[in-house]
Amino acid sequence: MSEAFDAGADGMQRTPPSASYTIEQVRGKMTEDPHPNSGEPWSDAAVRALRRCVALGDPLEDVASFLCRSEQDVRAKAAELQLRLPWTDEDDRALKAELEAGRSIHDAALRLTRSQYDVERRLRELGFSDRFLGSSDHGDAAE
Repeated sequence: MSEAFDAGADGMQRTPPSASYTIEQVRGKMTEDPHPNSGEPWSDAAVRALRRCVALGDPLEDVASFLCRSEQDVRAKAAELQLRLPWTDEDDRALKAELEAGRSIHDAALRLTRSQYDVERRLRELGFSDRFLGSSDHGDAAE
């Protein structure tokens, strides 16, 4: 057997020397395009991974990094699939700013790349009454 397929003392397979990269080369590739999948079509496997990460409550930053996509790309797909991403303090501030600017819940959802249902649910969690929610211009969910 060649060295490329021999197991080392630790039992791990070794890569052939021609396929090894220096740390500088790997760092260069990572900074060159930190989100190589952004803008690309979502595979079934990527959608399953997104659903699993959201179900586990993983932070958006970690999900995006794991999927090699931008946070905006992950938010858009999550909204399309009606998945509920975790809310951060920054997300809450942005939501409040949208409402203070006089935007409807529907418009705020579109601007925040979240579903309308997700925004309404978060507003309830923040203590907004159903009366407030019922008086807003709902429209359709963000897609």
